Amino acid sequence: MNKLDDDIRKELDNIEGTAMEKLCRRTKMLQRCLDERRWIPVSERLPKDNGYCMIFNGSVTNTVYTRQDGFIDSYPVTHWMQLPDAPKEQP
Repeated sequence: MNKLDDDIRKELDNIEGTAMEKLCRRTKMLQRCLDERRWIPVSERLPKDNGYCMIFNGSVTNTVYTRQDGFIDSYPVTHWMQLPDAPKEQP
């Protein structure tokens, strides 16, 4: 589990209302979770924060993104995705 999963689980546990309202809220939260784990076209949006991310520029690779310089040494980038959190359990 990562921070997003933990946040969504907490929100799901605190949903109030009718069964239909709960279902609608859960659906929206799960969609948000899926949206965070998909390839995002650069025409749609760029990363909010500086850091490492996975990109597609004809092949899949990792790179650094900065708001000032964009994707470092990786042009042309068509899609990007946040890197998943590191595993909590280490071997």
